[in-house]
Amino acid sequence: MSFNRLLVISYLNTILKGSISVQMKSYRSLLLFAIDLIIIVFMYALATLIRFDFAPISVVYVLRVVYLTPVIVSLYAMVFIAFNIHKTLWTTSGLYEFVTVSFAVVLSGVIFWSITILLDFEVMIQAINRLFSLLGFTNDVSSVFIPNGVHLIAMLLNILGLNTARFSYRMYRMTIIRYKQMPNYPRTIIYGAGAAGQLIYKEVLNNSQIRYKIVGFLDDDPYKHNTYISGLRVFGGRQQIEDIVKELEVDVIIVAIPSASMDAKKKIIQKAFSTGVEVLTLQGAAKLITKGDIVKSIGKISINDVLGRTEVKLNNVLIKSVVYNKTVLVTGAAGSIGSELVRQIIQLKPKSIVAIDINENGLYDLQQNLKINNKQSCEDVEFIPLVASIRDQNSMDTLFQQFSIDVVFHAAAHKHVPLMETSYLEAIKNNVLGSYKLFTGAKNHNVPLVVTISTDKAVNPTNIMGASKRLVEMIAQSMTINSKTKFVCVRFGNVLGSNGSVIPLFTKQIEAGGPITVTHPDMIRYFMSIPEAVSLVLQASSYGDGGEIFVLDMGEPVKILDLAKNMIRLAGLNEQDISIEFTGLRPGEKLFEELLLADEGLKETSNELIYVAKPLDIHPDIIMGYLERLDSLVQKRVSKNELIHELEQMIPTFKHQENV
Repeated sequence: MSFNRLLVISYLNTILKGSISVQMKSYRSLLLFAIDLIIIVFMYALATLIRFDFAPISVVYVLRVVYLTPVIVSLYAMVFIAFNIHKTLWTTSGLYEFVTVSFAVVLSGVIFWSITILLDFEVMIQAINRLFSLLGFTNDVSSVFIPNGVHLIAMLLNILGLNTARFSYRMYRMTIIRYKQMPNYPRTIIYGAGAAGQLIYKEVLNNSQIRYKIVGFLDDDPYKHNTYISGLRVFGGRQQIEDIVKELEVDVIIVAIPSASMDAKKKIIQKAFSTGVEVLTLQGAAKLITKGDIVKSIGKISINDVLGRTEVKLNNVLIKSVVYNKTVLVTGAAGSIGSELVRQIIQLKPKSIVAIDINENGLYDLQQNLKINNKQSCEDVEFIPLVASIRDQNSMDTLFQQFSIDVVFHAAAHKHVPLMETSYLEAIKNNVLGSYKLFTGAKNHNVPLVVTISTDKAVNPTNIMGASKRLVEMIAQSMTINSKTKFVCVRFGNVLGSNGSVIPLFTKQIEAGGPITVTHPDMIRYFMSIPEAVSLVLQASSYGDGGEIFVLDMGEPVKILDLAKNMIRLAGLNEQDISIEFTGLRPGEKLFEELLLADEGLKETSNELIYVAKPLDIHPDIIMGYLERLDSLVQKRVSKNELIHELEQMIPTFKHQENV
């Protein structure tokens, strides 16, 4: 058989299947509509019997209902079609369907009642007799009068009958069919008895794709405790989680509290997490609306949920004023922070974004990602990716000349501590001398604002990378003096999921079957998410007058050992499956990080998560002397010890430690 013939047969088969499916749906709708009309006529007959207490005289009036059946069916059919009742699904019947059906019944009943009273009886009787004659009936109708009580009783019975049919079918689907399929489904409890939790329960009952057996609710609201929602009990709050999980033999907890604060959600997730069962979460009301599918909005908790921080509150008006309709330069745009800066800035409608990096593959990936996920924004904003290095003064000067930059976000840096201990001259060439060349280009071309991303490792540095970043802060503060360009720095700690973060490393080690390597059992670090860090950087940039170092509130410190254990649990494993090994501190590594020098002090800003350190008086001539000296050392390819000695002279707080 030829390929073309197979193709035609396949095509015809697809059309036939689709046609059969459409016909099946059409027949099903017609059948349900016919059942509705049969119920309506039956209820009119029953209403007549009830009105006359089932006396013999009632038979006469029942026959009149039979005679008027074509009128009743035609009238109700037209009204029901007008209200689309014939298209509603019985499996999803709810309050809206109840009200709609009830209103349609009353409207149809009132119209029919009016017809029997207001129209000329003789004309109507003649029309009915003519119809019966055509159908072969020999008995003539002498009257169409139906008592008022019959109309009232029929309306009530129809409301009851039609809605009972729908809800009975739905209850059958929810109980008999659904629970026959559930014996082996994981026993699940929903944390959150509000609208989101009830929505999940409803979806579980009606959607065969969601294979959970819901056994109850938990909620922090004491007024809901020991109440029932759709037949399921609300057992208690977070304090009862462990007891309820054991008592009900729960396999899964779904946390459905999208409107709760990050802090509250974090505590609940951590409590649920401690029970050892699988924990899922509704990923937020916004995602539910965007995805339009509650199945896709329920997902596994992430390390962000376990470490959850207070929700960032931003002044979008101030932030937008920094970049709106302006040309923005982002350095290190292929990196974790740089790429997120581009993604968030593009939403604020700048005129254009110039993104530079020496990583051409990363820059290309960013460009393609923007085209896919920020299609509308990319159409409105000119995105200019350039492979360029901040180390090249000519490249920087050409760039500032060509694009008339308004704002610079400087995220380019070598930041891996152990690597910079061995490639120490590269840390100086890129982080210090490269930043200076970028700053010089910006200053010479009167760029209004330069925002530099700094790190907590610049505070009392114990390694060469941290010392290089502290020098960048000092350069930025000195260059603000007698300059039209405002230089500000934003200092923060580790970000979750960044290229240099421990989290991707742990993930790879877990995927490889372990072990997870932790340098020291007592090591602690501060963490925030990449989007949160970048949002706060953008907010801080709107506060700068020049020379400031903004310090981000990193929240509570996290023990790296606890982080490793949580990630093992998140992978559905335990410490018997994945072992943890301690490897010892690496060169220049601290047990804990700091965010503030002793003599800097802190002042609050209008954002409770952003503080500003007091600018230090650093004369430009001193900094120029440092830079010339460092350039000479790089050219001479000095030893690591010689470089450390010079850096300790330039940075009084720098105390290099090969190992702590």
